[in-house]
Amino acid sequence: MGDPTPILVPQAPAPGEQWDQNQVLVSRIHVSVGDPVQHGQAVADLETNKVSLELDSPVQGVVSDVRVRPDETVPLGTTLMIIDAGAPAPPLDQGKALRVPDAPGPGAAWGQDRVTVSAVHVSAGGHAERGQPLVEIGTSTAVQGGTVSVKLEMTSPVRGTIVRISAQVGSTVPVGSALLFIEPDLTPLPAERPTPVLVPQTPAPGEQWDQDQLLVSRIRVTVGDRVESGQAVADVETSKISLGLDSPVPGVVSELRVAAGDTVPAGAVLMVIDADA
Repeated sequence: MGDPTPILVPQAPAPGEQWDQNQVLVSRIHVSVGDPVQHGQAVADLETNKVSLELDSPVQGVVSDVRVRPDETVPLGTTLMIIDAGAPAPPLDQGKALRVPDAPGPGAAWGQDRVTVSAVHVSAGGHAERGQPLVEIGTSTAVQGGTVSVKLEMTSPVRGTIVRISAQVGSTVPVGSALLFIEPDLTPLPAERPTPVLVPQTPAPGEQWDQDQLLVSRIRVTVGDRVESGQAVADVETSKISLGLDSPVPGVVSELRVAAGDTVPAGAVLMVIDADA
């Protein structure tokens, strides 16, 4: 831990000069919590109607707290952020980095070179599954007649443990910057057991189907859905009989072999569920 050094809005923009207002606009924040900074590195921009000022870090260290957001108006003397002077920079190569992509999607663009962190769904030390939402980022660009907003939910690329979070809700970070770091969990997942869901040979003990072919009237799940043992997954029927089929095991639907509206014989495999080990 270093020596906490506050970065303040100065009482004057330069020696012998005066602000033309009692409050200044924080037009830009160049850093986020966890970022290493060098002495003299730009960390924030301030402006009034007549004056613009770039604030530099007076020390070398690591940003430990950011107390304002871009576009906030604050009085003179306000603490903008805290830098732990002399603190060692966290290892940026620890784990797999989740970074702001160059674009929010194919054929799309951010419209700016920085994005705003609107939500962080996890905490350091927590576990994340592959595909789990972790951070929400976005931009808002003024255009003629209104505003264009772009949002992106960043998901975990791997299963693992969150080792460090660089992003702070409300902060703006450059495109390409690391939002957090994940240590991949290389422990193999439990083996899955493919379990077919069949059309039964009879609708109930001692009964018989009245037709050789049955209509699949409804499929209640899709591939990737998690199901519990006894959960309804499909409905089949004939002209006289209707039957709901339940999952025989807890697990994840890995394959659908029929669609609603298909007709199938007794014994047909409707879907496959990868049962929990």
